[in-house]
Amino acid sequence: MYMKVKKTFILLFGFIVFSIGIALLMQVFLLRNQTKLYSSQIKQHSSYLLGDHLRQANDKLTKYCVRYIISNDSLWKQKYYEELEVRQGEIPVSYGWNQTLQDSMLSMGFTNIEFELLHQSIDMAKQLVTIEKRSFYVFDSIMANDKAVESIRITKARESAFKLLNSDAYIKGKLAVIKPITQLEANIKDRTINTRDALAKRGYRFLVFIIGMLILVIIISLFSYWMIRKRLIKQEQQEEEIKERVKEINCLYKVSQITEWAKRLPEEVFTELTQIIPSGHHAPTSTKCQIIYKGDKYGNDIPNHYELIRTAKIEVDNQEIGKIEIFKASLMIKECSLYYNDEQLLLDGVTRMVTSYYERRASMKALEESQQRLIYAFKVANEGIWEWNVGADIVYSPRCFKLLGYDSTNINNNVNVFFQSLVHPQDANLSLFINKEEVVKQGSYRNIIRIKDANGIYKWINIKGEAVEHSNKGSVTRIVGTFADISDRMKQEEKVINAVLETEDHERSRISREIHDGLQQTMSTALLNFEKVRSSVTLPEEDLQYKFNTGYNYLKKSIEESRTLAHKLMPKIIADQGLAQAIKSLVDALQNTSGIQFNFYNNIEDFKTRLASEMTLYRITQEAINNVIKYSEASVCSIQIYQHSEFIELSIEDNGIGFDILNTENSFGLNSMKTRAESIGALFQIESQANKGTQIIVELPIK
Repeated sequence: MYMKVKKTFILLFGFIVFSIGIALLMQVFLLRNQTKLYSSQIKQHSSYLLGDHLRQANDKLTKYCVRYIISNDSLWKQKYYEELEVRQGEIPVSYGWNQTLQDSMLSMGFTNIEFELLHQSIDMAKQLVTIEKRSFYVFDSIMANDKAVESIRITKARESAFKLLNSDAYIKGKLAVIKPITQLEANIKDRTINTRDALAKRGYRFLVFIIGMLILVIIISLFSYWMIRKRLIKQEQQEEEIKERVKEINCLYKVSQITEWAKRLPEEVFTELTQIIPSGHHAPTSTKCQIIYKGDKYGNDIPNHYELIRTAKIEVDNQEIGKIEIFKASLMIKECSLYYNDEQLLLDGVTRMVTSYYERRASMKALEESQQRLIYAFKVANEGIWEWNVGADIVYSPRCFKLLGYDSTNINNNVNVFFQSLVHPQDANLSLFINKEEVVKQGSYRNIIRIKDANGIYKWINIKGEAVEHSNKGSVTRIVGTFADISDRMKQEEKVINAVLETEDHERSRISREIHDGLQQTMSTALLNFEKVRSSVTLPEEDLQYKFNTGYNYLKKSIEESRTLAHKLMPKIIADQGLAQAIKSLVDALQNTSGIQFNFYNNIEDFKTRLASEMTLYRITQEAINNVIKYSEASVCSIQIYQHSEFIELSIEDNGIGFDILNTENSFGLNSMKTRAESIGALFQIESQANKGTQIIVELPIK
């Protein structure tokens, strides 16, 4: 809009300048026209002077000639010839001429016709000069040659000379000289009149054009003045409107500042708003505001001469909870009517802000209640919260420290380093701090690790979290999770598993005893009877003897297998000689039957712990050796069991083909070993790679 107005003013100003320039140019043309008109007048006057000069010259020649004849004074004859020279040479200064007559006519711009008339007059004048010279000659001849008396001689000379001057030829010549001059003057007069008329018309056109241009310039100037004034008035209105908008914006800004903090009490907010809202209205000193909220009124008392001019409802979920009322002094209502729409929009904006404040306050209360319930829930669940904005440090809630018996305010070191230092060495590779890249990649984290509490006791901590925010490219930017102490649950699960395993061991022991005391005794008695029959009776048929021997051998083999089965179900060697001797006996039994070289190393000959724990370690060893024989294709297998200061470590390692650990979720044997280890509070780890063998490690705390 500004550029459009600016362009219009530039065009108008340019046109005014152009018009003034054209008017000045026309003025120059008008001056030139006046100069030509003046020049034509000068030419006409000059032609009159020229005609008068020619007449005077002829008259002077005649006068000088006559005076000479009458007076016989040579002075007149001299003047005659001087005057004659005017037509042949320079014009005397006394006449104001310094040119010949022809040159004078050329300089005055006479036409060829006028020159012809001049030549006619000059030719006729020459004939008169000839007659006058002849009269001079006759007079002078008579005066010189006649011997008569002087008076007679003069009279005679005069008569002869006058005879020539009074002749018809001379008189007609005098008239003939005047006629071309008269025609010349008439031609010049006509040409001057025509030129004057033409120049007058042209001058009139120039004058009309100049006046028209001046009128146009005046009109455009007036139009420009009108536009400028209109623009100035509009600008004043815009400035006034801007001032009103600034007041409204300042009012809305102050309202936003007041309603921004949802924790402020409604009473404080509404009281301040009643003081702020009038400042955004026209004539704020004559404006009052009152807010009604849930039956209570806020604001100053309204004088009697103030009238209610507008009301805005405060609604939440289409339910009215209050309203804002604006009052104006009666004398100012008409003046302020022009601003009604703008003030209504202002009031609507204030209402929306108040509604937003109410909604945020309600949301804040709901959030506080929700947070309080969440805090109670975490307290009951015995859980803390951790949060990780990828790229920054992991943040733990104070509850996480409290679960371990620490005070978060007394931690001087980096919190992440502090927690990492508390993780059990065997669980270090499972911690959140170490696996940050994998956690970001997977978008989640779930692990149960052991962390040392303030009393130096390791607790089972279940740490899990999920990604809650992602970048535009889909990468994880924020992860939130829980930090729960599940030591009691682990102990309960351990008790359950121990009970199950103990029940299983009792059942194994019972079955072993029944096999040993019942089945084995029965089969041994049968074998003794078969032995007696075999030694005392010879069967006549070879086929019958073969079948007897076959049954005898199967019975003997069954006795051996039942003895082995009873031993496996409940090896008495563990209870009698300990875990190390039981594993050594197992290794020796397999040494020459599997094609694998078994090596056994230990330092627990004198070590003794609960029978259930020893039986569990033995069962794990049995299962691991069984897997080596079935699947590993190994040539060497090493079994090591060592006692450390705080734990017993069992290791079974082979040099077989290995396997992918990630594909072992459905492996019954591995899951059984892990379950048995966890049942006695032991750590179970397995490491394996393709073509690099497998290693199983079980760590049983001594305490």
